[in-house]
Amino acid sequence: MAKDHDKSLGDQHTFDGGAKRAESSNKRIWPPSRFSTWKTIPPGATRDVLGIKTCYAKPSTASKMRLSPFLCLLLLITSLLSIGSLGACVTSGSYEEELGHLTADQQFAKVKSLVGDWYWTDGAPTDGAYATYRMAANDSAVEERIFPGTENEMVTMYFMDKDRLKLTHFCILGIHPTMVAKPGGADLLEFGFLGATNLKSPEARHMHEHSFSFLGKNRIDATWIFWDGGKEADRRHYSLARR
Repeated sequence: MAKDHDKSLGDQHTFDGGAKRAESSNKRIWPPSRFSTWKTIPPGATRDVLGIKTCYAKPSTASKMRLSPFLCLLLLITSLLSIGSLGACVTSGSYEEELGHLTADQQFAKVKSLVGDWYWTDGAPTDGAYATYRMAANDSAVEERIFPGTENEMVTMYFMDKDRLKLTHFCILGIHPTMVAKPGGADLLEFGFLGATNLKSPEARHMHEHSFSFLGKNRIDATWIFWDGGKEADRRHYSLARR
C-alpha cells in the first residue's frame, strides 16, 4: 500500500532540486520544502496532493515584518524607559500642587507664620498666653511653648527632615512623640504619630496626633489627641487668637 501511495505521488509530481512539475498541467508546482524561499515560490502556485489543493501566495507586508522576540523585548524596555522619563519630569512639588496640597516647605512656612503670643479666645483679659512661638536654630526650627511660665509648660519643636515636616513634642509625661505632617491644603495642617522615646509600649498613654486649623491671620484652632490602650482616649481643642 505504501509503495502504491509513493508511486501515485511520483506519477503526479517530479522533483528537481526542490521544484516539481505537474505532468497534467503546465503550471509549476512547488513543494513546501524547508529549502523553499518566498522568492522561489511563484505567487498563486498550487499543489494538489490526495485531492487537497493548496495555494502558495506571496506573503503580505505585515507577515514579512514579524518581530523577533529579542526585538520585541528591546521595544518594551525602550517604552518603559520613556514612561519613566516622563514620570521624572513631574516633581513632587508640582504633584502636590496639582492635588491642591501644600509642599512640606509651604507647610513649614505656615508654622513659621505663628510666631507670636496666642491666647484663648474665650479667656479673661488677665489670663496668660496659651502658647508662644519663636524661630530657633538659625530659623531652621520653630519652638512652641504651651502654658509658658507654668509648671505644666511643654515644648514642641517643628522642623524639616529632608522633604518632610516633623515635630517632636516634649510632654510633661516624660514621653517625646515625633509626628510627621500629612498631605493637606492651606487651611488645615495635621500631624500623625511616627514614633516616641520613653514610650513603654504602644498601649501606653501618649500624645498621638496634632493639628492646626488656620482661620485667619490671627486666628487658629489647635487640637491635641491622646491615645491610650491603642486607641483615641482624649481630644483637646483650643480656640486661639494672636495679640
